[in-house]
Amino acid sequence: MIKIEPAPAQLVGKAAELKKKGENLSRLDLAVKVAGVLHEHVRERAIQRADVGTPVAPYSSKRRKVRISRAYQRSLGLSGDKVVYRSSAEAHAALHMRVGQFLGSAGMWRSMRTRNVGLSQTTTEFTGSSQAQSVQWRKPIKEVAKLYQAEKTRIAALTSKGAKRNALNRLTNFFAKYMRDDARVTNNFKAWSVLESKKVNVLAPKLSELEACNDVVQDLAANLVLDAMIAALRAGRLAVSEVSQLAERPAGDPALWAKLRRAL
Repeated sequence: MIKIEPAPAQLVGKAAELKKKGENLSRLDLAVKVAGVLHEHVRERAIQRADVGTPVAPYSSKRRKVRISRAYQRSLGLSGDKVVYRSSAEAHAALHMRVGQFLGSAGMWRSMRTRNVGLSQTTTEFTGSSQAQSVQWRKPIKEVAKLYQAEKTRIAALTSKGAKRNALNRLTNFFAKYMRDDARVTNNFKAWSVLESKKVNVLAPKLSELEACNDVVQDLAANLVLDAMIAALRAGRLAVSEVSQLAERPAGDPALWAKLRRAL
């Protein structure tokens, strides 16, 4: 199992400066913490259970060449000897990638972070860049294809069988010299690519997870009211016979609810 560190969830920019100065930003701080725990949970179920909340179509077995970067394969601990696969299904099977996991080298998932946007909103995003999965070319692919066809024509014109056999053997690695092993793409683009190709928002929470967030926030608000009532009772400003804690019976995702209660 690939180890991934907890994703940052913090105030940034003007909000961080105001908090340092003693400004009360408890609502925004709470929102960022809740969103952070929520998306940690979303990431965990995607990686561990290949569950992104919505059905994901299997990788296509239709014969259509897929080229996977050698460097990307090496980042997964594979040899990278094979670059061209007959289909998307064959390529992802070779990479040991489960449908709905969107893990690969984990570069995208490792880059996740939650922060505030201004003084009233939060966002969870993928930052930075990581190794590109698909082959990136040093020249336009159409130009490389023309060079390949020209080389095939040259080989066909050879009269010596030995020379032709050797040339054909070399042709199998023709594309390698035009491939970039150092290519990187932004992790935000990787997430967008999944949305475009699979119609899946990898960060989208389930309804039960949103309900768990709502449960916890309501509990926190209720406890604040309860604390005020107890203080008033002790001070003699409130005449009630008994004040009891609210029953902890979450309606939403119980695992996420427990994580939120521990974090908050």
